[in-house]
Amino acid sequence: MKKNILTAVFVAVVALTALIPPAAETFAASVGTDKRLFDEAGLYEESSGYGGEETAAALNRDLFEAGEKAGFYIAVLISADIGRNKSDRAVTDYADVYYEKQFGKNTDGILLFINMDTKYDWISTSGKCIDVFTDRRIDSIFDAMERSLKAGDFTAAIKIFRDKSASYAELGVPDGQYREQTDDERQKQTLVMNIVFFCLIADFIIAFIFVIGVKASYKISPVKDAGNYLDRSSVKYYQKSDTFIRVYVTKQRIDSSGGGGGGTGGRSSVHTSSGGGTHGGGGRHR
Repeated sequence: MKKNILTAVFVAVVALTALIPPAAETFAASVGTDKRLFDEAGLYEESSGYGGEETAAALNRDLFEAGEKAGFYIAVLISADIGRNKSDRAVTDYADVYYEKQFGKNTDGILLFINMDTKYDWISTSGKCIDVFTDRRIDSIFDAMERSLKAGDFTAAIKIFRDKSASYAELGVPDGQYREQTDDERQKQTLVMNIVFFCLIADFIIAFIFVIGVKASYKISPVKDAGNYLDRSSVKYYQKSDTFIRVYVTKQRIDSSGGGGGGTGGRSSVHTSSGGGTHGGGGRHR
């Protein structure tokens, strides 16, 4: 009997322990790595002249720590080959999909893509970072990095990107911020809507032809007027009307001032990657 009681207590303790939620994971644990600098171009190899692996490790650590403090991923991708398609749109999708492979779809983060191939650099945002980093703020980051990027001082550009990302993280989402689809995204949605519309029209025409064909196959006797069965002398009609008197209008002032992050608001242009994630961002040619 005593043994059974102890066994029951043990099972209960194990069950209660299982119900206790685990401690919150850090961003590194959720991804499985603390890597934030992805040097696909081999820019920081020992023979490249950019400081080697020691410099790369220091940059990676700084990006990781800045992201931990900000509450989202801050990462940098360097690549010298984006594939056969060299268009600006391909650069955008390359950065978006690379972010998704490393950190997942629609997670909170920002990635700087230093494009050594076509020299069209791109900043990709995801999750809440779409709202924090408006088009205006992304332009501001590129303004700050422009001289370093054009001079080939990529270490300095990465440090500027890190500092500006951390600074805007502290400011938060600006008042008046809103999302707006890019022209390419609107064109895709318009095409889809047109296809759906024409499919509905085709279905309606087919259904109409089918109904007409079925109706023609039946002989329908004419419908008699229901009035023929009424005793008109026993039917009485009454008329009622409503008289309009006045209109009441209530006015309420809406306070335009609001809380939120510092800085002025603005648009965050959004689009969907080929991987299915929603992204904001912006780019600039060197």
